[in-house]
Amino acid sequence: MAASIFRNAGQILLPVKFAISRRLCLASQSPPQLHGFSNLDSLVSAVITAVTSCASISNCRSIHCKVMKSLSFSHGFIGDQLVSAYLRLGFTKDACNMFDELPDRDLVSWNSFISGFSRRGDLSNCLNAFSAMKLETGVEANEGTIVPLISACTETRALDIGTYIHGFILKFGMLLELRIANVLINMYGKSGYLDGASGLFEAIPIPNLVSWNSIIAVHVQTGKPEEGIGYFIRSRRAGIKPDQATLITTLEACDMDCHARKLWSSRERERSCENFQPDGKRRCSS
Repeated sequence: MAASIFRNAGQILLPVKFAISRRLCLASQSPPQLHGFSNLDSLVSAVITAVTSCASISNCRSIHCKVMKSLSFSHGFIGDQLVSAYLRLGFTKDACNMFDELPDRDLVSWNSFISGFSRRGDLSNCLNAFSAMKLETGVEANEGTIVPLISACTETRALDIGTYIHGFILKFGMLLELRIANVLINMYGKSGYLDGASGLFEAIPIPNLVSWNSIIAVHVQTGKPEEGIGYFIRSRRAGIKPDQATLITTLEACDMDCHARKLWSSRERERSCENFQPDGKRRCSS
């Protein structure tokens, strides 16, 4: 992975100069047409639309070339959008070199960069980018930084690294942010550490629907359907209205364990599943 931003993060990386040749600019079979716009705003809007819908590396590079000729990467976060597009298409080197070219990398830029790696399950580069952000800039992490890091840990079952990030979260007082607490519950639960997931859940002052869905799901998915149903019943007593995800998971718990099915009484099923038919394929029944 060739990107200067990772040098101070302890990575031994070879510097690679990024150059888009005229040949690459002409290589796209269907290059975006970005001429004929009457003002800058409409041109920027067209470029962003082209980048976000880009489905091939040749098109992405073609857009990159045209931006270099006609616009600034800071216009409408076009540079950030190009970085995300390269990562989405799986071209990490292009993404890193594009990120190096960005003139003013702010927190939005870093978060977008980390999120792009996270969506690909690339925990190593998520951590590299996070370390570079801390070492090379004065930018402080926020929810948009932490959530993709934890999500990458969950995807790769890297509980040890996730625990380290949890420590960072505690140090900077970020655990009170509900979205962060929810992804930590999901990480600990899916890694099989249900005590950690339950402890985090119980520490949330007012859990939201996502919190309840997470704690129910991790228990059901790790073979604890009775406990999952118990949390579901608690959520109903707390006045939480279930959504499709809640009820599908609860029905799975009932399918797994007859005692769990008894816990969810006929009356409760009727009350919870009223007018519920996900995709018209499944009905709640007593």
